[in-house]
Amino acid sequence: MCAYNLQISSSLRRFVSGLDGTNIDARYAVVAFGGLPSVLVPFTVDIPQKKLVLAKVGCSRDGWEAGLEALRMTLQPNNGTDMDRSNCIAPYTGRNCIINWRPGAQKHIIMATDEDSDIPILNSYLMPGQSDAFCPSGYAFGCGQMAIEPPFTPSYFWKDGLNWNYFRNSSESLVLAQPYYEEIKLTAKLIINSGVSLSLLMKSDFNANLNGPQSTYNSFNKFFNRMETNKSNIGYGHTAIAQYGDPHLQVQDSVFGNFDPEATLENLRKSGIASSLQGSVLANGGIMRVYQIQQLVDPITGPEILNHVYNAIETLIQNCTYSNASAVPITAASTTASTTSTSSTGTTTSTTDTTSTSTTSSTETSTSSTTTSTETTSTSTTTSTDTTTTETTSTSSTTTTETTSTSST
Repeated sequence: MCAYNLQISSSLRRFVSGLDGTNIDARYAVVAFGGLPSVLVPFTVDIPQKKLVLAKVGCSRDGWEAGLEALRMTLQPNNGTDMDRSNCIAPYTGRNCIINWRPGAQKHIIMATDEDSDIPILNSYLMPGQSDAFCPSGYAFGCGQMAIEPPFTPSYFWKDGLNWNYFRNSSESLVLAQPYYEEIKLTAKLIINSGVSLSLLMKSDFNANLNGPQSTYNSFNKFFNRMETNKSNIGYGHTAIAQYGDPHLQVQDSVFGNFDPEATLENLRKSGIASSLQGSVLANGGIMRVYQIQQLVDPITGPEILNHVYNAIETLIQNCTYSNASAVPITAASTTASTTSTSSTGTTTSTTDTTSTSTTSSTETSTSSTTTSTETTSTSTTTSTDTTTTETTSTSSTTTTETTSTSST
């Protein structure tokens, strides 16, 4: 995630300037995940501080990247107190290191990740049966770390050199173990009930951890390369696509405008991933956009593509059309035990929370490992123009307008 985090942080001022140009009053927060999700900056208007924190996220965090857990923590009514708050920068330490969404604000989350979502780190966030996971680094002498990767079928326990691991062994449709779909469903319900719109930058070609279980069935899979005789017999998707959605199935124009949620949902259904996070959110009237994060590292086209992403988020905030959703009941997660650590890669999430009334509209943004949250508030002026208030926090990455950014390293 290092290169992605640097690109996102370097382009952040462009995003903020765009919001300022539309009279949006925003706060921003940053949350990082890769290990226990951490609040790095709570909702603030101090944009230079947020940009500095994003640039420093780097590659130093743990490889246990529980993206769905990070989203759930960012949206809990306890203001993110389940997260690690020991790394907040001054003067936001102690009691001030929380994700406190403003009442009446638009809520937007911008999240970036190059991995699938591992099992939750905290016992209280685990679903029943979810501790039955795959090893992240193989089984040369048994799993030397705690198993944290989402199990899938079809799979085959196969030896590559000295190392054993689970490899997808067929082009048949990939299916996750049921507890992982339950976690997706729970996360989607929380997003819907919180009135959040989610913009996700994800790695759609393959998961970054090539030492772990291989859920693609193409040339990125060592079993495929060695054992598949028909190299055109490629399987669709991988675990991250099954969990989050597929950027290639979005119905929109070339600059990410004119997004069609109904047609996108139909594409997800036809591809067998209607139970992904995006499918679950769209099916309940919410808004979730998905983009290819691997495009950002191209030195020529990457900055332009990220600008298109930011423009799409700005349009969402300005139009206040983040959700047609109604409240969805949420069931409690189980309290199964789990602990481990692995090497890290990076993930970014950005969230924006927007609420509007006849007189006000509020946007807050938060970013944590990396999540950006933006909260925007607009009030009617004597000149009949609208002023929007936006708050951004970087948290791995959530944007609430308030905007929250979340990323992992």
